Amino acid sequence: MSEREARILGATATITVNGEEYQLSPVGLGALQELQRLCLMYYKRQYMASLLQDSIEVLGEVEGRKLLREELLMSAKWGIPDLPQQVAYDVEGVPITAKLTKHLKQLFPDLGEEETTVRSALSSGLDQGLVDSDKVKELTKIRPRQAKIKYDAWWITGTFEGMNALVWTSLTPKHPKISKKEISNWPISSLMEAAKTAEMLTTPAVGNI
Repeated sequence: MSEREARILGATATITVNGEEYQLSPVGLGALQELQRLCLMYYKRQYMASLLQDSIEVLGEVEGRKLLREELLMSAKWGIPDLPQQVAYDVEGVPITAKLTKHLKQLFPDLGEEETTVRSALSSGLDQGLVDSDKVKELTKIRPRQAKIKYDAWWITGTFEGMNALVWTSLTPKHPKISKKEISNWPISSLMEAAKTAEMLTTPAVGNI
């Protein structure tokens, strides 16, 4: 079954976390738009936090906060099209070696041995800046390929907040009582695996995230 067929048929995927099974479902268009809204809020917060620190260091507190107010008014008008592009990594061509797995386990102690799980951890680690592409080349002889993608597409599986929101949205059709707080307490490797699975279920062959 292709990804497009899976989405049309409403296919689900089962994952096991802490001994309990959960069913992930494709995310509908309306829910994707809500995820984009959350992403925009996340970007604005990150932008303003970074600007606050930099402007106060350079301009001093009074002038720095004045600039911040001006930028806050400007950023209030931003929409999804105003989001920048973000560097993402393609790890499909990277061999999962014992050395790489050992390195990733130092970052994610609960990481299992299954290749798909390790590859998911590698992808998320690179996206979040926890893993260095030079280190990956050193351990595998292959450097992950880079590409620029839409910020909201990166945010969904490249940040903990994005992964949590995506997984929660994907789980609620089958598990309406589950909370984002509960998901945030999952082992990080389980969260990364669930986010990648939810993305695969949601994205048709042409891609829409």
